[in-house]
Amino acid sequence: MKENKVVKSTIWYMLCNFIVAGINFIVTPIFTRLMSQEDYGLYSNFTSWITIFQIISSLMLLSSFYSAKYDFKEKINEYISSMIYLGGFFCILLIAGVYIFRDSFVAFTKIDAQYLPILCLSLLFYPATGFFQLEQRLDYKYKESVFISLVTVICTVAGALIFVLTMDNKLWGRIYGSKVPVVVINLFIVICFIKRAPAIRTQYWGYALRISVPFVVHSLGMTVLSSSDRIMITSLCGAKDNSLYSLAYSCAAVMNMFISALSAAIDPWLLESYQAKDDSCKKKMGLISALVMFGCIGAMLLAPEMLLVMGGEKYLPAISVMPPIIMGTFFQFLYGIYANVEQFAKKTSGMAIATGIAAVANLGLNYIFIPMVGYKAAGYTTLFCYVLLAIIHVGIVNHIGGGFLFRTKLNLGMGIFGILLVLLIEATYAKEMIRVSLIGIYVLVVIYMVIRYRKAIMDYLKMILRKK
Repeated sequence: MKENKVVKSTIWYMLCNFIVAGINFIVTPIFTRLMSQEDYGLYSNFTSWITIFQIISSLMLLSSFYSAKYDFKEKINEYISSMIYLGGFFCILLIAGVYIFRDSFVAFTKIDAQYLPILCLSLLFYPATGFFQLEQRLDYKYKESVFISLVTVICTVAGALIFVLTMDNKLWGRIYGSKVPVVVINLFIVICFIKRAPAIRTQYWGYALRISVPFVVHSLGMTVLSSSDRIMITSLCGAKDNSLYSLAYSCAAVMNMFISALSAAIDPWLLESYQAKDDSCKKKMGLISALVMFGCIGAMLLAPEMLLVMGGEKYLPAISVMPPIIMGTFFQFLYGIYANVEQFAKKTSGMAIATGIAAVANLGLNYIFIPMVGYKAAGYTTLFCYVLLAIIHVGIVNHIGGGFLFRTKLNLGMGIFGILLVLLIEATYAKEMIRVSLIGIYVLVVIYMVIRYRKAIMDYLKMILRKK
């Protein structure tokens, strides 16, 4: 009976993630055509900053829920409510600070003061959905969670479209139209949690903070890697250049969708292999890495078409930044599978150190090269930092004895090959016949690979349905 619940839950969560990501991907071309490039760049700047502030304001209390679910099994409702209160009190202090130093905050972030109310409300109620989703997932429940996820994405997209279409200020419409529905839904979840267990249990606060505070450092580092480039481009080059870079980054989300689904399927299997000290997975992990690389090559070859569909001709100048951004997703996958082994081994201190090194390097390189070369430099600095992060995690995992799970030499060899392809494929964008010929060869290889490895493909599909 439990196996059926696990299988259904896994399938529904994967399907829901695909639908949510797919909807956001599909509507991007609509907004790029309805909004000016400057407004699109400013919206990207707003979302980049809010991602950073969410990590700080929430104290990453959600990260403590995994252990609390078992340590306080009978009082988990009280625990969640106590976290909602703790996060709320801390967020209110931060909001007060924002308004006290409002002028400095606006000048530093390039977020206009008229967007501060929705920014603060979004931060205040942000943690609620995370606790709800994780609670449902750990109990192998999916109906309410999937429903909330789909309602949220539909309401945010519909609200943003209605506001953008009916208002002269497209940026205001995009921000308020997308964030107001999320605030309302999160407020509803907060009320439900507090009604379920209204008391504050401060004894849980110390327990949670000991676990969550280190994750704040790690998460901030990861967010700096993924968001600081857009923030710095807005500050150093302007919102228009940021719109070009941001759309290129959105196009790369196609590979991120694929990688997220792939990781969700292999993580439980990888954990079982680690616990059993079984190195038979090494060959399959090598094939999976090759599959990700192969997907990145296809995305790079089709990058001009992706930009045309997503943004139109006015965004084509961003084409040169597409290859490094797309190849960066391969190294994200690579460091992700190695970092999972560190979590399995409970050796997580290296994660924060590795992320901190990569984040500082990213900030420094962006500060040096964006003023010199422009927004295009950010694609290559980010790629370099993901390569650095992957190399550090490979070293850590080999040091703690988890390297038996992977074909590390093959993975690093593919990484070097991929970096060379970034330069070669970018050169074909000016030579259409060569690029079209390469796309034709790529399609033939795909057909051959599907036929040649059909058994391995079927094994992978069966793996998705295995018990966690």
